[in-house]
Amino acid sequence: MEVTINTTVTFENLLESKSRISQHIGGTRSGKSWAILHFLIVEALKNPLTITIVRKTIPSLKRTVIKDFSDILKGLNIWREDDFNITDRIYRLNESTIQFINSDDAEKLRGLKSDILFIDEASEIDEESYFQLSIRTTGKIILAFNPTISPYHWLRKMENCERYVTTYKDNPYLPKEMVDAIEELKDKNPVVMMMVVVMSG
Repeated sequence: MEVTINTTVTFENLLESKSRISQHIGGTRSGKSWAILHFLIVEALKNPLTITIVRKTIPSLKRTVIKDFSDILKGLNIWREDDFNITDRIYRLNESTIQFINSDDAEKLRGLKSDILFIDEASEIDEESYFQLSIRTTGKIILAFNPTISPYHWLRKMENCERYVTTYKDNPYLPKEMVDAIEELKDKNPVVMMMVVVMSG
């Protein structure tokens, strides 16, 4: 199956990454999670893989990554309702399995096996949950989170990983009105604006 996608710098970073673990640190509307899902879909179409996508709770899974994942597949005209097991939150894409997991179910984490692991909003989960997921992953581990986390957070202390930082300026598909709204914060609320562009280099 061949698909055509619009890539971003985050997608390119994932392609070029040599490290097993990569951190993708981005603020409001940087498009990091959307680009990571595109990357995972491409990988799933290329080879039979088991891909695990994680957020802390089931509600956050449903309203973010599951919705974005289905929207992307629908946009590519390859979404099949019959391939999605809603109860177990598993999608079959060609010969690959994409499973959506909530990390607040500790027992479930111990039974997982993955070729690729993606933790969205990784700063929400504790280090022990990450450890349980990581030791059951044979390939890439992709961590996405916002730049405003504490400098003492366990993610900041992680070694042997590559870190990529993006802002809304790295998202070429962001509508102009949204860019304008974000940049208006420079005058209205410079503290919030600093949080948006922090670590942008």
